[in-house]
Amino acid sequence: QVIGQFADIVPDLVLPELPYNQVSGMVVSAEGAAAFEELIDSGNVANLSAPEDRTGGYPGMVVLAKDYLKAMRQRRNMCVAFDGLLKQVDALAHPTRTTPAPPADKPFQEAYPGVRGGAPLGSAENVCGTPGIGIPNGFAPTAENLPTGIQFSARAFDENVVLQLAQEYQRRTDWHTRRPPIAP
Repeated sequence: QVIGQFADIVPDLVLPELPYNQVSGMVVSAEGAAAFEELIDSGNVANLSAPEDRTGGYPGMVVLAKDYLKAMRQRRNMCVAFDGLLKQVDALAHPTRTTPAPPADKPFQEAYPGVRGGAPLGSAENVCGTPGIGIPNGFAPTAENLPTGIQFSARAFDENVVLQLAQEYQRRTDWHTRRPPIAP
Protein backbone atom coordinates (compact mmCIF):
# COMPACT_ATOMS: atom_id res chain seq x y z
CA GLN A 1 0.00 0.00 0.00
CA VAL A 2 2.66 2.50 1.04
CA ILE A 3 4.96 1.69 -1.87
CA GLY A 4 2.10 2.31 -4.31
CA GLN A 5 1.98 5.92 -3.05
CA PHE A 6 5.39 6.71 -4.54
CA ALA A 7 6.19 3.92 -7.03
CA ASP A 8 4.49 1.98 -9.78
CA ILE A 9 3.90 -1.65 -8.87
CA VAL A 10 4.17 -4.27 -11.58
CA PRO A 11 2.96 -7.88 -11.40
CA ASP A 12 5.17 -10.48 -9.82
CA LEU A 13 8.32 -11.31 -11.74
CA VAL A 14 9.66 -14.85 -11.98
CA LEU A 15 13.21 -15.55 -10.82
CA PRO A 16 15.03 -17.77 -13.34
CA GLU A 17 15.33 -21.30 -11.94
CA LEU A 18 19.02 -21.68 -11.19
CA PRO A 19 20.83 -23.12 -8.13
CA TYR A 20 21.26 -19.75 -6.37
CA ASN A 21 21.02 -21.21 -2.86
CA GLN A 22 23.59 -23.93 -3.55
CA VAL A 23 26.09 -21.61 -5.23
CA SER A 24 25.66 -18.95 -2.55
CA GLY A 25 26.15 -21.56 0.19
CA MET A 26 29.31 -22.92 -1.44
CA VAL A 27 30.85 -19.49 -1.99
CA VAL A 28 29.95 -18.12 1.44
CA SER A 29 31.20 -21.27 3.16
CA ALA A 30 34.56 -21.33 1.36
CA GLU A 31 35.19 -17.60 1.49
CA GLY A 32 34.04 -17.36 5.11
CA ALA A 33 36.45 -20.13 6.11
CA ALA A 34 39.26 -18.34 4.26
CA ALA A 35 38.43 -15.02 5.93
CA PHE A 36 38.35 -16.59 9.40
CA GLU A 37 41.12 -19.13 8.85
CA GLU A 38 43.26 -17.82 11.70
CA LEU A 39 40.32 -17.95 14.14
CA ILE A 40 39.42 -21.50 13.07
CA ASP A 41 43.01 -22.82 12.98
CA SER A 42 43.83 -21.33 16.39
CA GLY A 43 40.88 -23.08 18.00
CA ASN A 44 39.57 -19.75 19.30
CA VAL A 45 36.39 -20.42 17.34
CA ALA A 46 35.41 -22.52 20.39
CA ASN A 47 35.15 -19.29 22.40
CA LEU A 48 32.33 -17.84 20.29
CA SER A 49 29.13 -17.25 22.25
CA ALA A 50 26.69 -18.99 19.88
CA PRO A 51 27.19 -22.78 19.99
CA GLU A 52 26.34 -23.19 16.29
CA ASP A 53 29.09 -20.71 15.36
CA ARG A 54 31.73 -22.78 17.14
CA THR A 55 31.66 -25.39 14.39
CA GLY A 56 30.19 -23.45 11.47
CA GLY A 57 33.50 -22.57 9.80
CA TYR A 58 34.92 -26.08 9.59
CA PRO A 59 32.94 -27.32 6.56
CA GLY A 60 34.25 -24.39 4.52
CA MET A 61 37.81 -25.46 5.27
CA VAL A 62 37.33 -28.63 3.22
CA VAL A 63 35.53 -27.26 0.16
CA LEU A 64 37.22 -28.77 -2.87
CA ALA A 65 38.72 -26.33 -5.36
CA LYS A 66 36.88 -28.05 -8.22
CA ASP A 67 33.54 -27.49 -6.46
CA TYR A 68 34.32 -23.85 -5.71
CA LEU A 69 35.34 -23.28 -9.32
CA LYS A 70 32.14 -24.91 -10.59
CA ALA A 71 30.16 -22.54 -8.38
CA MET A 72 32.12 -19.56 -9.69
CA ARG A 73 31.50 -20.63 -13.31
CA GLN A 74 27.77 -20.83 -12.65
CA ARG A 75 27.87 -17.43 -11.00
CA ARG A 76 28.38 -15.57 -14.31
CA ASN A 77 25.35 -17.19 -15.95
CA MET A 78 23.29 -16.51 -12.85
CA CYS A 79 24.24 -12.84 -12.87
CA VAL A 80 23.27 -12.47 -16.54
CA ALA A 81 19.91 -14.17 -15.88
CA PHE A 82 19.26 -12.16 -12.71
CA ASP A 83 20.13 -8.90 -14.45
CA GLY A 84 17.62 -9.84 -17.16
CA LEU A 85 14.98 -9.96 -14.43
CA LEU A 86 16.10 -6.73 -12.74
CA LYS A 87 16.28 -4.65 -15.92
CA GLN A 88 12.50 -5.05 -16.32
CA VAL A 89 11.97 -2.75 -13.31
CA ASP A 90 13.74 0.00 -11.40
CA ALA A 91 13.85 -2.13 -8.25
CA LEU A 92 12.34 -5.11 -6.46
CA ALA A 93 10.51 -4.93 -3.15
CA HIS A 94 10.29 -8.18 -1.22
CA PRO A 95 10.30 -9.57 2.34
CA THR A 96 13.74 -9.66 3.94
CA ARG A 97 13.05 -13.22 5.05
CA THR A 98 10.25 -15.78 4.92
CA THR A 99 9.54 -15.47 8.65
CA PRO A 100 9.33 -12.68 11.23
CA ALA A 101 12.45 -12.11 13.30
CA PRO A 102 13.08 -14.93 15.79
CA PRO A 103 12.49 -14.26 19.48
CA ALA A 104 15.60 -12.94 21.22
CA ASP A 105 15.69 -15.89 23.62
CA LYS A 106 15.59 -18.66 20.97
CA PRO A 107 17.91 -19.75 18.19
CA PHE A 108 16.31 -19.42 14.75
CA GLN A 109 16.06 -23.22 14.34
CA GLU A 110 14.01 -23.51 17.53
CA ALA A 111 11.75 -20.58 16.69
CA TYR A 112 11.05 -21.83 13.17
CA PRO A 113 11.69 -25.58 13.03
CA GLY A 114 11.74 -26.91 9.51
CA VAL A 115 12.56 -23.55 7.92
CA ARG A 116 15.89 -23.97 6.13
CA GLY A 117 17.65 -21.25 4.22
CA GLY A 118 16.02 -18.31 2.64
CA ALA A 119 14.19 -17.67 -0.56
CA PRO A 120 16.34 -18.01 -3.68
CA LEU A 121 15.95 -14.27 -4.27
CA GLY A 122 18.27 -13.44 -1.36
CA SER A 123 20.81 -15.96 -2.59
CA ALA A 124 20.60 -14.55 -6.12
CA GLU A 125 21.33 -11.09 -4.73
CA ASN A 126 24.29 -12.44 -2.77
CA VAL A 127 25.72 -14.42 -5.68
CA CYS A 128 25.37 -11.51 -8.11
CA GLY A 129 26.42 -8.76 -5.72
CA THR A 130 23.45 -6.53 -6.40
CA PRO A 131 22.64 -3.71 -3.99
CA GLY A 132 19.87 -4.10 -1.48
CA ILE A 133 18.70 -2.58 1.76
CA GLY A 134 16.39 -4.09 4.35
CA ILE A 135 14.25 -1.93 6.60
CA PRO A 136 11.48 -2.55 9.18
CA ASN A 137 7.95 -2.72 7.77
CA GLY A 138 5.77 -3.95 10.60
CA PHE A 139 5.13 -6.66 13.16
CA ALA A 140 3.81 -10.17 12.59
CA PRO A 141 0.22 -10.67 13.76
CA THR A 142 1.26 -13.28 16.32
CA ALA A 143 1.37 -13.43 20.11
CA GLU A 144 5.06 -12.50 20.06
CA ASN A 145 4.45 -9.46 17.80
CA LEU A 146 7.91 -9.85 16.24
CA PRO A 147 9.26 -7.46 13.60
CA THR A 148 9.13 -8.04 9.86
CA GLY A 149 11.17 -6.39 7.17
CA ILE A 150 11.06 -5.35 3.54
CA GLN A 151 14.02 -5.24 1.21
CA PHE A 152 14.58 -3.10 -1.86
CA SER A 153 16.96 -4.52 -4.44
CA ALA A 154 18.19 -3.18 -7.76
CA ARG A 155 20.66 -3.78 -10.58
CA ALA A 156 24.38 -3.62 -10.01
CA PHE A 157 25.60 -0.06 -9.35
CA ASP A 158 22.07 1.23 -8.60
CA GLU A 159 22.72 1.77 -4.90
CA ASN A 160 21.15 5.22 -5.16
CA VAL A 161 17.84 3.63 -6.24
CA VAL A 162 17.53 1.35 -3.20
CA LEU A 163 18.62 4.10 -0.82
CA GLN A 164 16.05 6.53 -2.23
CA LEU A 165 13.29 3.92 -2.00
CA ALA A 166 14.16 3.06 1.59
CA GLN A 167 14.34 6.72 2.54
CA GLU A 168 10.96 7.45 0.98
CA TYR A 169 9.37 4.40 2.62
CA GLN A 170 10.66 5.48 6.02
CA ARG A 171 9.53 9.06 5.41
CA ARG A 172 5.97 7.76 4.90
CA THR A 173 5.93 5.23 7.77
CA ASP A 174 7.15 5.03 11.34
CA TRP A 175 8.04 1.33 11.50
CA HIS A 176 11.72 2.16 11.90
CA THR A 177 10.96 4.02 15.13
CA ARG A 178 8.92 1.25 16.78
CA ARG A 179 10.28 -1.54 18.95
CA PRO A 180 8.68 -4.87 19.85
CA PRO A 181 7.64 -5.33 23.46
CA ILE A 182 10.32 -6.74 25.72
CA ALA A 183 9.45 -10.19 27.02
CA PRO A 184 9.51 -10.57 30.82
